[in-house]
Amino acid sequence: MTFPMVFENITNQEDINLIIDYLDNNSKDFGELSEQNYWQGRTLFYHQVKNPEVQNVMLESLKSVVDKLENLTSKKVFCEHFSIARWPEGYDLQPHADAENPPGCPPHDYPWRDFGIVTFLNEDFEGGLLYYPERNIEIKPKKGHTAIHLGSMDCLHGVTKITKGSRYTIAAFLTYDEGMKAVDL
Repeated sequence: MTFPMVFENITNQEDINLIIDYLDNNSKDFGELSEQNYWQGRTLFYHQVKNPEVQNVMLESLKSVVDKLENLTSKKVFCEHFSIARWPEGYDLQPHADAENPPGCPPHDYPWRDFGIVTFLNEDFEGGLLYYPERNIEIKPKKGHTAIHLGSMDCLHGVTKITKGSRYTIAAFLTYDEGMKAVDL
């Protein structure tokens, strides 16, 4: 298996439009942005989504990805983190690994994250490419497509600066460690 992988249309356009409509009408649920906390005001966790239909769409999307990964790896995987991320204009993310830090750095806060998953919910923004500098790969967000990468240093990834509009994604971290399970599938 070679990572990153991209799967097309894990979530159909009608279901994505349902999520986007929900976000447009409930943007206050993200809270206020903070200069001190990078993710504050930008993350809406699955359990914070107040619409059961939107939660169901998110969960079905996640189940599809988990099924694909379990078929590829022949191992059971569990969801440790599940949220919608809002990327306002001006935000970016420097290359990092989801489960490891470079040699000589302190241990990573989340060493159990075996996979990172990003499902793109919109395309009406500029910038915001998902990129893997060590692999010379850039992924232009396509509504409904899902990128999956390893949590290890060999899948360093980042997001280029959003220069116009806002980028929305569903983000999840999967693990082989059942003890870290936060979402029942």
